[in-house]
Amino acid sequence: SLTGLEFELIYTVYKDSNAITRRNIIKNPAKRRNAPKTTGTGVDHINTVKLHRLMSSTVDFHTQGDWNLISLSGSWANERHLRFHSLSQGRFVFESLRGASSHQQNPFCALTNSPEEIVEREGDVWAFSLVYSGNFKFEADVSETGRARVNAGINPSAFSWHLPPGDSFESPECVMVYSSTGLEGMTHSFHDLYRQHLIPEQWKDTVPSVLLNTWEAMYFDVNHEKVVNLAKAASTCGVEMIVLDDGWFGARQDATSSLGDWYEDRNKFPEGLSGLVKDVNSLGLKFGIWVEPEMINVNSQLYRALPTWTLNQHGRKSRCEGRNQLVLDFTLEGVVSYVISKLGALLSASNIEYLKWDMNRHLTEVYGNSIAENKQGEVFHRYMLGVYKVLSFLNDKFPNVRIETCSGGGGRFDPGMLHFSPQVWASDNTDVFSRMAIQHGTSLVYPLQSIGSHMTAVPNHQTHRHSSLKTRFLVALFGTFGLELDVRTLEHDEIIELGKYIKMYKLLAPVIISGDFYRLWSPQLKYSEQHATAWMCVAKSSPKHNPDTVIGVVAVFLVKMEPGR
Repeated sequence: SLTGLEFELIYTVYKDSNAITRRNIIKNPAKRRNAPKTTGTGVDHINTVKLHRLMSSTVDFHTQGDWNLISLSGSWANERHLRFHSLSQGRFVFESLRGASSHQQNPFCALTNSPEEIVEREGDVWAFSLVYSGNFKFEADVSETGRARVNAGINPSAFSWHLPPGDSFESPECVMVYSSTGLEGMTHSFHDLYRQHLIPEQWKDTVPSVLLNTWEAMYFDVNHEKVVNLAKAASTCGVEMIVLDDGWFGARQDATSSLGDWYEDRNKFPEGLSGLVKDVNSLGLKFGIWVEPEMINVNSQLYRALPTWTLNQHGRKSRCEGRNQLVLDFTLEGVVSYVISKLGALLSASNIEYLKWDMNRHLTEVYGNSIAENKQGEVFHRYMLGVYKVLSFLNDKFPNVRIETCSGGGGRFDPGMLHFSPQVWASDNTDVFSRMAIQHGTSLVYPLQSIGSHMTAVPNHQTHRHSSLKTRFLVALFGTFGLELDVRTLEHDEIIELGKYIKMYKLLAPVIISGDFYRLWSPQLKYSEQHATAWMCVAKSSPKHNPDTVIGVVAVFLVKMEPGR
């Protein structure tokens, strides 16, 4: 009665999961009670409402307790490490304002009154996961009496939204999970829910093809002959797909040019991509390709033709060209239509069965030049809606193309992306010791089938550390599993060993993808003194279970060796 606005709080309950989702819709009715009368035509500015804050969920915990909060935070190449925070009176906040969910924080938290040493398998846990890929904010307030409140939603900083009469705004959905068996039960609920109700249905319980990505084998130095030779070598050890990474388009020789020019470099690929795809397919391998549709280089045909398509305030003398690139303004319908047309043409012209969508910088100096000055608070969210629109088009038009999203590694690993892509690249850091912590933390919320993980060369290209082929296989096994190395440089016995591991992956993958995951030993929590990581997957029970099939997979990784032990 005070505002005349209408609110809808929409809850979804799942009978097969201990989860509830909530989203909010706020409406400004065309004829609002007590609204000022207007006589003009066009937009009713007098009765337009400006929305500054709308949390997807607000939950109060009236039971007094010693509250602890678990989050996933980190940095580039060290994403989603498990963090355990003891809460006291006051407010604990973590957020992203980078235009993406970010490497630094993840849109997830769990509240518990269990101590750190037993929380993996014991005690009550209340968890929150925001289905959104842009700016977010989580708040945990503890009152003087010990009561707690958790808020989760779009970050209200740099956000505002105009609601003219007859319009509405819908918040992202927040998934809320309860577990009485600690983090383990929480994880099982999230994994089951996201596998059954979030990841695109056509990829549910499917084993992805074993791919080899060209990036660490060739970087930008790709051409038709080199890729075909790599494919020939890869086919001898059981690889099923070649993914052509960066360097194939425009006049791309390094990171300084050609983003936005999504056509093949005929100097590198004289027969075009279609000729390359045919040659790779003739070897019995599938073909995939890398793109970075949200970005543009100043040194590109697209920028020279349409410099006003960038997401920054035009006319200013200074701007940030992170990684030598600018961000395209996905609030512009022209930009969205251009990207849809280019990706549609790319996927229609050849037998491409996998698309890696990258985003190697986040948003800075955000300004939408086609949006009014007093509506700049809408730019971040409108940008994200534009990205979702393109991904939705790809899913609808090319349902058999498996999409893997990426953002400088794991800088946009969130449920919003999983709605469009069954897997997300977990981190640009593929060192096995680093990956144990990264994948361990990621597994709290996200199913193993969504965690992009590859075996790479040694010494590792990020840390320069050495590890055995077996260890690299086992770490990558607990994810999507793929290769990112030059198999042409392997010794004969290494090729034989790698082929055995690929066969083993195909045997074990159904349990990894569809089973229940258990974190037996943690590489992170401070109580962990065994200096080892241990993971286990157990197949779901079934009355038609074949006694000859694998029902469990266990891997133990020693991270510290001592003489005599």
